[in-house]
Amino acid sequence: MADQSVSILSSNICKSTKQPYQITIDIDDMPMVNKLNVFVTNNDYGKLSVVYKQVFSDGKFKRLSLSRLLMGIHGVSPSKKVILFENRNPLDLRRKNMKVITQGAYRKIIMGTTSSDFGAICLVPGK
Repeated sequence: MADQSVSILSSNICKSTKQPYQITIDIDDMPMVNKLNVFVTNNDYGKLSVVYKQVFSDGKFKRLSLSRLLMGIHGVSPSKKVILFENRNPLDLRRKNMKVITQGAYRKIIMGTTSSDFGAICLVPGK
């Protein structure tokens, strides 16, 4: 079966366009993503990041990376694993666009000591 994707809209508005952000995900991920309050924010590195809120019983909440959840590394320290976005678009959360790499590989890529088909990097710190 061919790869199928769907675009969803974030729950927040882009300041410059006054429109919700458009996020692309695999259609297979739609049931899980539909249960989450997904929004776009800037991460600690100034890059756009798609996140969702995990609300605790005491009313406190934590912002968690949707890309890390979809790639199965939720709960793994960002100092160990990071996500690369092949098309340099961190709003494109199709699995074929994301690659999990080590922090060491990330450093080599940004320092120019190695090349990669995955040119864009989005570090998502755990908060």
